[in-house]
Amino acid sequence: MEHRTGRRFAIHERPFQRAGAFCGLGNPESFRRTLEGLGVQPTFWVEFGDHHRYSPRELRNLAHQAAVIHADALVTTEKDTINMCDDCDNLLAPFPLYWLKVRMTVEREPEFIQEIERRLR
Repeated sequence: MEHRTGRRFAIHERPFQRAGAFCGLGNPESFRRTLEGLGVQPTFWVEFGDHHRYSPRELRNLAHQAAVIHADALVTTEKDTINMCDDCDNLLAPFPLYWLKVRMTVEREPEFIQEIERRLR
């Protein structure tokens, strides 16, 4: 999803060719593996601490890194967009910011629910 416009893209669509990636997660490698599984090889990768709040300076630095390596976009997680400072899209300009909408699924859901119910009795 594009941050500035809210435009959604199907998983097989990619509105960029070369993107830098960044995140502030407890397990950043999971995001990296997700990107790679989608065929996205980040041109650069920056990790911040879990629940990181992004400052204007950090966003300008990310835009500078993207310019240096000739990226055409930046990619992060849905969780990270919540922790962006005001005016983040302008601070990252001219690079659009895209984020992955993540949905959690539970494997063997019926067994999982049954186990929860058993433990609650």
